[in-house]
Amino acid sequence: HGGLNQQWAIEPVSTAPAVASGPIPFNILGHFDENRIRHFTSKFLSKDVLILRRGFDFILEITSTINLSSSIFEVQLVAHPESDNKHIFKVTDQPGNKSQYYANVKSRTPFSVILNINIPANATPGQYFLSIKANNNQPQKFPNQVIILFNPWCPDDTVYLEDELWRNEYVLNDQGLIWVGNAEQNSPVPWNFGQFNVKSLLCSLYILQQIPFKERHDPVLVSRRTSALANVNDDNGILWGNWSGNYAGGTPPFGWTGSIAILEQFEKTKKPVKFAQCWVFSGTVTSIMRCLGIPARSVTTFNSAHDTSKPFNRKVDYYYKVDGTYDSDKTNDSVWNFHVWNDVWMKRPDLKPGYGGWQAIDATPQEESEGIYQTGPVPVVAVKNGEKDIPYDIEFVFAEVNADSCHWVAQPNGEYKLVRTVTDNIGSLIKTKAIGKNEGQDITLEYKHKEGSVEERISQQGGQDDSAGDVYVSISPAIGVPTGQPIKVTLTLQKKGNQPGERTAKVNFSVSAIVYTGKNIGELLNTAITVPVPADGSAVTKEFVIEPITYIPFLKTDHSLIARAVINVPEQNQSSLVFAHFDLEDPQIHLNVPTKINKNLRILLTGIAKFKNPLTIPLTQVVLTIEGQGLVKKETWNFDRIEPGAEINQTFPLVPTESGKKYLVATLMSKEVFGTKGNVLVEVL
Repeated sequence: HGGLNQQWAIEPVSTAPAVASGPIPFNILGHFDENRIRHFTSKFLSKDVLILRRGFDFILEITSTINLSSSIFEVQLVAHPESDNKHIFKVTDQPGNKSQYYANVKSRTPFSVILNINIPANATPGQYFLSIKANNNQPQKFPNQVIILFNPWCPDDTVYLEDELWRNEYVLNDQGLIWVGNAEQNSPVPWNFGQFNVKSLLCSLYILQQIPFKERHDPVLVSRRTSALANVNDDNGILWGNWSGNYAGGTPPFGWTGSIAILEQFEKTKKPVKFAQCWVFSGTVTSIMRCLGIPARSVTTFNSAHDTSKPFNRKVDYYYKVDGTYDSDKTNDSVWNFHVWNDVWMKRPDLKPGYGGWQAIDATPQEESEGIYQTGPVPVVAVKNGEKDIPYDIEFVFAEVNADSCHWVAQPNGEYKLVRTVTDNIGSLIKTKAIGKNEGQDITLEYKHKEGSVEERISQQGGQDDSAGDVYVSISPAIGVPTGQPIKVTLTLQKKGNQPGERTAKVNFSVSAIVYTGKNIGELLNTAITVPVPADGSAVTKEFVIEPITYIPFLKTDHSLIARAVINVPEQNQSSLVFAHFDLEDPQIHLNVPTKINKNLRILLTGIAKFKNPLTIPLTQVVLTIEGQGLVKKETWNFDRIEPGAEINQTFPLVPTESGKKYLVATLMSKEVFGTKGNVLVEVL
């Protein structure tokens, strides 16, 4: 398909009369303000474009210096760039069938005719040329671009969302929060969706044009195709995924704070933007969906499974060597500390009743579906009920939130023994931004039936042994340790039950640094010990300390660790595995700014960004970036070196331009550590 009409995109509204060459010269007036209010498109920054929503009618006015009383008009609406897709309809005195395009006279004077033009609720969204023909003269083009979007305000549109608060959040809110971390230690990252930005609109329309025209009316297919077009893997899409830790030649995933810069770059170059990980894919897809009028939210699942089995078996299998270390060569499945995808809201007329509402889609390229990297949409209610053969990709999505986690340990004879099956660890917490609030909402029970109490889930995540035998084992990492401080991890063993005698526990204990996808990137500790476990049931504890000099080289991208213990008790023929994930507290950038700002004040406003290096090594090639839609223009500063314990203080100007609550976000990148952030919410009056 052809590209966007760039001339339209930058051409201002014409102030000169648009005069036809025929005997009836007339002008076409767009009534922009009235139409934008009626179609809920006033927030779009493209003021010279007539942005409309299907399922609603809009107003055009024909004016002339010649009497129009007896004139007969015809409207032509031609798709761009597929000009063979057009709608031509006569202007009548009475309204027509709402399920079809029609135009009727709303009011008439001798020199002015106001038309009411209806867009059916199943119209194809996209760009259009609009022309009006008077009598049998040549059609005259409306001088401005016409864009039609999906319409969550229209009950006849399949993306209809009844609740106004929901529409305000999932369609109109151009800022949001995306949760990262793990199930016990997680926090939101502000994300600027920016769906009303001019470049965001242009890019979203370009993506729409890559979808076959016959599919564009259907939000089910539009969302599915977008999940593919958002990644580079099959179609030179928007974002280049990179989990290698080497981000030369692009922006590290942690460096993005919103979608606008991504969409601007792609719209300009039509080349994939480097680089992205799951939350960047999700934030960008949220922007595109909301821009096109499809309600959307970014959803984070903690302990998200990646099942690689063919066919998918709703299980993830972990393999360990005899010494208890993770066997990366044999293990293909994985569990991500967190994974972010999207929910989109729509009816599912392609399925039997009951499957409308939230549908999961995922643009992060993990597994192929129908030969390309795309996922969904799949009804969330079907995922919750564990149904099979529901389009699209229900087996993969079900495993992401509800797979069993099976752990196999190699035995001296070379065979693998299943020592632990965890049924309630995967998808232990699913979160999204709450409606109308800058806080999280737990939506776990939308995706799955309750498997047990929160306490039970945490105990499983913390590594409580559930295997046969009477030696109870647990791992207790210190929680909330700041990056740069020693880490203490405690192993506890205790005999349970009434069977007499002491036990001898042979323990292989290891601690590894991991990235958020669960991949091991460095072993920090690996030791084998023998622990006598008293017969009287008293607990035995072993404490392990990991110094900063050991773990800092592995924390360039993530501050996540996992402790594992493989335990063998000969007296009970007991083989057990326990594990615990934990994160270090990220260093923070502190932002000192007023919490409320009046945009009409004509005084210089400034803020200060403060950062102290908490590590025992210097940070080099440091880049500090501060941005915030409606608050500041993007500013970047470079620092050659920040010594251990040293602090930087950077003053920056505040230029408030938009009213409302706005996030100010600071990001610090260095050669040694990526993705240090800080943010503050500022209300602009």
